[in-house]
Amino acid sequence: MVSSINLLFAQLLKTIELRKGEFKERKYRLDNDVLKSHFVKDILCMANAPGEDGYILLGVREKPREVVGISTHHDSAMLAGIVAGVIEEPIHFEYFPITHKVKRCVLLRIPSSCARPHWPKRDFGILREHVLYTCRASGNVEASISEIREMFLSTIRVSDVARRRATLTPHVVDEVESFDLGKWTQVMYDMLRSIVAKLTLAKYSLVSSEVIDMATKTFALVTSTGTESTRVCYLHVSVDSAKRRCNVVSLLCEKYY
Repeated sequence: MVSSINLLFAQLLKTIELRKGEFKERKYRLDNDVLKSHFVKDILCMANAPGEDGYILLGVREKPREVVGISTHHDSAMLAGIVAGVIEEPIHFEYFPITHKVKRCVLLRIPSSCARPHWPKRDFGILREHVLYTCRASGNVEASISEIREMFLSTIRVSDVARRRATLTPHVVDEVESFDLGKWTQVMYDMLRSIVAKLTLAKYSLVSSEVIDMATKTFALVTSTGTESTRVCYLHVSVDSAKRRCNVVSLLCEKYY
């Protein structure tokens, strides 16, 4: 019986334009940090890029498209360890060793991360500490300011929160009223200490101002029908956010709602 992964591999082989995909004739060489960093960069860029899952097919020549196979497989746990040792926040990817027409190949699947953006936490080979990378049709590149903004905003899922708040239930109102402002302030302090150090002030200010604006619009859905204490709490949160120029991803994440 042909597995679903084999079927996916065969389908990807036939895909003429794979927006988030790479074909590599040979497996990754991991003899030193520079070679390892090329592997990490491929994983990092696909995880940071929006849209569908990314794929890397090892043992496939790109032009002309042909399965050539590889001699041996990598140790998937070792690959995961290399990525975890370099990248801030875990990146999930899957490593599937397969056989296609008697030739040994590999399919790597890298979902677009819900925790993006990810960045190198230290200089490593060709990767620079705290630089944000992504993939485009032209290849793997440093992210532009607009791409960085999109990465941050995508993690907040403001539209999901807004839909839930549009039809308020007693459960939601109770959770809003019990929101711990002191805890939120500590979260914001920790986040500022870690994130501001990783991005230039200009880029961070641009991202945070967008987030604050979107979050403030979302607050209105609750505060228009909330109690006086709820309105005061949200006013304090909103003002505090604006003063600090920090984003409010922690306030809107699932652990509070």
